[in-house]
Amino acid sequence: MMTATRPERDRPESPCEPAQMRLLEAMLDTSPVAVAVTAPEDLHILFANAALGRILSLEPALLAGERLVDRVLSKEDAAKILDHIGRGDGVGPLSTRLRSRDQAHRWTTLTLEPVATSEGMVVLWWIEDEEEMRRLEQRLGASLIKEHKLLQRLESLDMDLGRMTAEDPLTGALVRERFIELGELELIGARRYREHVAVLTVTLLDFEPICEFQGLAASEDAVKTVAGACQKSLRQVDYFGHLNDHRFGIVLPGIDGKQAENLRNSLLKSLSAQTLRGLNGPFRLRVAVGHTQASQGDISLLEALGRATDHEQVLAPRPPKDDKS
Repeated sequence: MMTATRPERDRPESPCEPAQMRLLEAMLDTSPVAVAVTAPEDLHILFANAALGRILSLEPALLAGERLVDRVLSKEDAAKILDHIGRGDGVGPLSTRLRSRDQAHRWTTLTLEPVATSEGMVVLWWIEDEEEMRRLEQRLGASLIKEHKLLQRLESLDMDLGRMTAEDPLTGALVRERFIELGELELIGARRYREHVAVLTVTLLDFEPICEFQGLAASEDAVKTVAGACQKSLRQVDYFGHLNDHRFGIVLPGIDGKQAENLRNSLLKSLSAQTLRGLNGPFRLRVAVGHTQASQGDISLLEALGRATDHEQVLAPRPPKDDKS
């Protein structure tokens, strides 16, 4: 029960009988939920319990005679409350901010209920403090954002790691195991849907002599040059793999024999024109390129690569530009 009151001339009259009002106050004063009782006409506070005083950082007795609706920060929410109560309706739950002492604002949930007594109407306000919950949600939201960013980073690292393990670091081609795996799946799909699929092999000839006479750097440069020329000629749907030190494999979905032959001739022409420089001067690349159709018959990718190798052709390179011969 309130221990301090304003002078009687400032305190609005209660529509309830004094005994009835004291009983209502006694019931609500100990409630852990903030409660206020207001007059229905002007919404002046007739009673405020200790929990409401804690939310607003004010002694409950000092609230008597105020209009609690004037502490609603949102003008739109305040107008909604006045409109509903004016029509005799309840309000809420309504999430809004109340102005507390020193103009601070606290998030609350308001529920207003008109209550009939033997002597008239009063409006019962239930005010739930949302401030701590909002702070918790903000902290939780910030934590979830950090966790989401961490997961994104881990996914990115996982993709990078997967790419690193699937691709040859020297050439960017698929490593042998991954190339065979994806190529086999492509062959299975081509046979099932009766589509063309061609397989090419590209072999860098004289790899060991290049290593021995031109140096390791020159041999790596030669391998990268062959890989680069192949990659420039391929589509995104094609598969390009590094089979061993000097051999590459290519799977070409939807490509028939004539188209594969044209690609073979184009690679032979472009690669035989390449001039590289090693420890003992410039040298021309020598490559062999073969192709086969792999969609006909139940053959594995390894068997198709073997057939393509058996049909490899070589285009004799021209001498380097600065050769005098």
